[in-house]
Amino acid sequence: MGLAQAAERTASEMKPLNVSNTLNALCKLEAAAAAVSPTGWAGLAQAAERTASEMKPQDVAKSLNALCKLDETGLLLTSTRCPVEMHLTATTSV
Repeated sequence: MGLAQAAERTASEMKPLNVSNTLNALCKLEAAAAAVSPTGWAGLAQAAERTASEMKPQDVAKSLNALCKLDETGLLLTSTRCPVEMHLTATTSV
């Protein structure tokens, strides 16, 4: 089992710092980010939403920075929008 699959498997148990560190690592390791399945991205999105209210400012900043970097690489955009992007758009729309 690779690290991407381990991130997918443990996303539901992650604490705020784990979520931000995982997203941060994935934005730096393109091959690992590419190995995350759509279900895995959905799990990470749910973990981010679940822990967002407990995140410290640095965790929020790292998470958003990582998502921006991943978006720039095109890894978040496939033939359909990434579950993380869809989820964040849906929960932050005014």
